[in-house]
Amino acid sequence: MLKRAASRYPLPGQAAKAKAKAQPVSADSTPSDALPGPSTLKEAFAWPADMVKAVCSDPERLRRLKQLTEKSWQVSSDYSGLRTEEVCFQALNQEIGKQLGLELKHSFLYSCACDATCRSLVLGTTGSRKPQHCFKDLNGWLTAEAEMELDGIESMMPKLTKEMTPAERESAETKRAAAYDEMGAWLFKNYSTALRKKNYCLEHMGSCELESGSGSESHGPDHASLAVAGLTCVGWSIMGKHEGFGHNSMRPFFIWCCHQREQKPWILVVESALRFPRPSLEKYLGDMYHLVFFEHSGPVLHGWPVGRPRMYCLGFLRSKLTSVGSQEEYNKVLSRTLQLSGDVFFFLDEDDQEVMNEKFMLALRRCVQFSAAQNLPWEILYPGAKQQIIEEHKKLFHQMCPQPPAYICDLDQNVGFMSAGPVWPCLVRHGTIYSLNKEEACNCPRALRHPRLSCP
Repeated sequence: MLKRAASRYPLPGQAAKAKAKAQPVSADSTPSDALPGPSTLKEAFAWPADMVKAVCSDPERLRRLKQLTEKSWQVSSDYSGLRTEEVCFQALNQEIGKQLGLELKHSFLYSCACDATCRSLVLGTTGSRKPQHCFKDLNGWLTAEAEMELDGIESMMPKLTKEMTPAERESAETKRAAAYDEMGAWLFKNYSTALRKKNYCLEHMGSCELESGSGSESHGPDHASLAVAGLTCVGWSIMGKHEGFGHNSMRPFFIWCCHQREQKPWILVVESALRFPRPSLEKYLGDMYHLVFFEHSGPVLHGWPVGRPRMYCLGFLRSKLTSVGSQEEYNKVLSRTLQLSGDVFFFLDEDDQEVMNEKFMLALRRCVQFSAAQNLPWEILYPGAKQQIIEEHKKLFHQMCPQPPAYICDLDQNVGFMSAGPVWPCLVRHGTIYSLNKEEACNCPRALRHPRLSCP
């Protein structure tokens, strides 16, 4: 079984000062008695079949799954990224049909995406997989008076600048956090009048209305609802400036919490960085929802060679549902040992057109003729700063004992800032993910070229 490199989660302000190098660890969160994970990408992309089979192996879990299929599920999404919730529903529904002959009936009410790439993906989706509405921003739910109130609070916040001393920055962050706390308190007190029923819809090019309580009572006993959100990662990430409660993502977080209190979906699924404080969700939603928190080590927990540790919060509307699961049960049923390394994503040949184009652009920046660059190692074509980072990672790799079967690192990050090891640090659109074994870099678009990565 492969072991993952350690992930460190420093407190705000510590990461920029950290000098410790990435080191492997001797264990991960995968239970020692977990089943073997996939050994090929083809097996990895059979995850829906594996999950449905695992859930159905227990009579009580099978009974609960069958109960879920008796409902018609309405799904909404806020700041959730590249439509993974839609892909998940499609894939699991397909397997439930194959293995049980049942259908997980569902429709997508809306998607709200502040990222232009995510919005383009939503608007480009066709057929039943396309949400009924596509909203641009959570701020669109605010009335004009509420928006003026929140803008006024933000206008009084001190700005963070590079010229600040550590003491000045700490003072400014404290004041910003206090101001956002004031904003949250005001919204929580006044959300019934501060939120509109309409928001500007990019799908219909006009204001579209959602009725209060559209997530629960208004659709009858045969319907249920699920709201998915990823709102506050940046301020609590181990990367970035570690602004925490002072980061501007707290504003959409407060708006989302109050909007869910109005819509009352049966189930909430909230994703954030591990360091996001759980009491914040308890404060704004705990009276209405039973909240269950999971610390998830990422795809690697299920045998995928990708690390993305997250905090998940599952919220169950107290008037409708009761939670009977636990993280221990989840890990026991769905964990898989890691058999693959991050090198599995480096599958394109050197003569692949996309690889050649990437090498051509590197050669162009380095003023090297492409005919000569074709025979040069990738490392030589990178800028001097990236070459230096590669050399530092090589030293770290040779110091490791035992040495991992693969060593994947991000050349766009300082060596002491991000961990490196046998799995990808994270599947992101940016970053230069480099393999010491393969002696080349790979990015997310290239990794997604594999034929098994097509959506169901």
